[in-house]
Amino acid sequence: MGQQVTGANDLGLNIAVESHGRFIAVSDSNKRVRIMAFGLSDDNSLASIIDSRQDIQSRHTISIGGGVVLNMAFLTTGSTAYNTSTSMSPKIAPVASQGDPRTTGGDDVYLVLLYAVSRKLKLNMYKVPYGQREFSYIHDIGLCGTFTLSLDFKEEIPMYMVPVSMNESSAIVLVTKRQLLLVTFLDIMSGHRILTSALLPDYPLAVHQSPYNKDRSVFYLTTKDSHLYRVKVSEMRGFELLSFKHWPGRDLGSSFVLQPYDDEGPTSDINSDRLLITFGGDLCCGGSMVFNSVGMIYDDGEQADIEEEGDVDIYDNWAPISDFKPINIQSTSRGDSLELFACTGLHHQGAITQFRHGIRASVFLQGPSMTEAPQLYSMQSHDGLESYLIVSLPWKTTLYLVEQSTIDEQNGQEAYFPQLSEVPNNCGIDYKNETKAISFLPETKFVIQVTSSQILLTDLMGSSKRFDVTRASCAAIFKSMVAVAFYDEDALSNKVVIYSINSVNYEDGDNWIERKSVVLMSHPVSFVKFTERKDNGINLFIGSYEPRIDVYHIDNDCDARLVLEIKNIFTDEEEVPNDLHLQDRMLDRFIIGLRNGSYINCVLEDMTMRLESKKKLANLPIQFVNIDHKPGPNVFVLSNGRLSCFDKKNFLEAPQKVVVDIDKVADIRSACQFYYNMEDGKHQFVAVIMNNRLTILALDLFATVIPKQVHLGASPRRMLYLEHIGALAVVVSPSSTSKTSLLRFVDPKRMVEIDFRLYDATSPSSKTCFQANEVIYSLNEWSLKIDGNTYKFLLLGSGIKGLPEGKFRILRLSRTTEGIKATIQHSWITAGHVYSVSQFEAL
Repeated sequence: MGQQVTGANDLGLNIAVESHGRFIAVSDSNKRVRIMAFGLSDDNSLASIIDSRQDIQSRHTISIGGGVVLNMAFLTTGSTAYNTSTSMSPKIAPVASQGDPRTTGGDDVYLVLLYAVSRKLKLNMYKVPYGQREFSYIHDIGLCGTFTLSLDFKEEIPMYMVPVSMNESSAIVLVTKRQLLLVTFLDIMSGHRILTSALLPDYPLAVHQSPYNKDRSVFYLTTKDSHLYRVKVSEMRGFELLSFKHWPGRDLGSSFVLQPYDDEGPTSDINSDRLLITFGGDLCCGGSMVFNSVGMIYDDGEQADIEEEGDVDIYDNWAPISDFKPINIQSTSRGDSLELFACTGLHHQGAITQFRHGIRASVFLQGPSMTEAPQLYSMQSHDGLESYLIVSLPWKTTLYLVEQSTIDEQNGQEAYFPQLSEVPNNCGIDYKNETKAISFLPETKFVIQVTSSQILLTDLMGSSKRFDVTRASCAAIFKSMVAVAFYDEDALSNKVVIYSINSVNYEDGDNWIERKSVVLMSHPVSFVKFTERKDNGINLFIGSYEPRIDVYHIDNDCDARLVLEIKNIFTDEEEVPNDLHLQDRMLDRFIIGLRNGSYINCVLEDMTMRLESKKKLANLPIQFVNIDHKPGPNVFVLSNGRLSCFDKKNFLEAPQKVVVDIDKVADIRSACQFYYNMEDGKHQFVAVIMNNRLTILALDLFATVIPKQVHLGASPRRMLYLEHIGALAVVVSPSSTSKTSLLRFVDPKRMVEIDFRLYDATSPSSKTCFQANEVIYSLNEWSLKIDGNTYKFLLLGSGIKGLPEGKFRILRLSRTTEGIKATIQHSWITAGHVYSVSQFEAL
């Protein structure tokens, strides 16, 4: 849709649309207003009538001699007077079209212009006649009224014009930063000077006139103190302001829209008892919020009982960005991390913003502190009613029941959240040894646990059957099959034993478990894992330190038959397989995590494992968090103390980072999939040991840009990463309302501002290092080598506002436990502003 108006290169300062879409007025920078008339389509919609150039039936230009158009709006008088349009420069208000304009022959259309001339504010009103034929034509545009406003030209220029209708009378409401003024149709025609007015409680931010409301005497107004007001205009009472809603501390920006809202989203049903407000503009973090209104906003009378439901979405706003840099944050334990930092925002919203692309994770539930780094497991009963989290250390195992607690919110609705309750040690599990694998038996309430010294069957009610083993290193459970790897100092005695659980009847004695197969290994086993084939058969993958992976087919009697030895994809003895994940059962696609921090994508074709890609992710072993037969929409891996996320549909792409929304670095030492029955369809849940504490994370399903900010309270101009002190040096713009230093420092790893002391060695008696009217333009690092030693300095170039001089300074920086010490070693006054400084290397 759309049409270009030829010969209108300067159009676009202001725009107004007549309520039926018959006329559009556009002003330009050459003190002109162009009015265009459109033909009408059968469906009477503006979207359909500006479909082609031929729809424009007529044009007319109005010139304002010596004046500048500030705003404009259409008024309609007569039977459709309530159907006026709203002009909120420079945006087009939604059009509420009622009735067929081809049958409203008694209506008159007027265009009201607000303009400034000779430091005076004036209103001109023009009659826009049209024919009574099928299409609208502009005949003679005639000036029919002029009105001079007695407003202070500097302090009271109207910010908005809102056309309103009161019974059969039309009017314009002028919104200034202090008051509302009502200028009626008759006021303009007669030149009447006494206008109805009302003081505003605070600075107005935006106005909105709902297209869903037939009462055109009502509009809505937001103010600086985050209030939403409903304004009712009448000839008898003037203005009635109702404080309709208040969001303390929320910046509502410079525009907003109100819409009726139901369970499926925005609606045109005016009987809905909920409203959606969407706001944004002017550096605010825009968004959408839903709140209830019993009695709705269109009814006259007392204030409705309003209750907020919460945010639907909040949009980040980083504008303007004055500088940005990718920075390689070094960390010996986590590998190199290239992050993007930027100087964003202005004034009190100025900040250093770190941009990371990945999966957002938030803390969903916090459990007890963990001084060690245990292994985590989770299990869920076949009916999904019981979920457990297992925390295993070399000397003990702790079992937690995932319970669902209920709270009653103020609106009477129920909300569910998980709660971890420690299960008593007498439940039947082996709590004195390290757990290697644990799972429910299918279609039962019995649990199989493999520890370093036994295999155990329990009902979690205190009864159990035990089968002793010796020095189990790792294990896997699939349905009623158990594979356990054993190790010995003699490498030739490494083996994997496959057991079958035959019965859950405690009266069967030792017959409940049976050893079915034994696989001898020439090297220690690194992992064992069952997978299900596309023909519903079972494979057992056994990884070893050779490095090698052996694949066995497991038949119905649990007999193991070697079908494949995988060696060709491992090209180095350090490429020891640590874990394996079945990506696609039907296509036999796998991803293998190695102990050196790499991962391999491969496909099983004709009993040969074909390598697709091999990539480095980290330095420590790769562990897959998901369970193969319940993987979820994304697959998470753990390595180097952090989580990453593979898109299940495309494992060949590099994994996304998982960014945990906390104030400090998230150090994750163990993780497992977490079963939570009240999943909301928007998150996956993962249990982790993070910063020495058991934590449940809620992870978004899709990757996004995740910002993290350090607010400076001033406008940042430039920044520079100084590796030798591990800090970002930031210069900010001077402010008449702030006495903060023009130079600031931010720790990019912890994302906090660093305290610093600035000392001027060139002028020890000086109490201030920067002048009030000084602006820092240049920020550079200087490296100086003397006798094999490297010395680093910070160079600052500045200028003095209003004067043809500047300053050049050399600073020496050092970082201590108390912060950063900055010393001005040398300072020169220059005959001009210093915009750039570069280090010169001698040839």
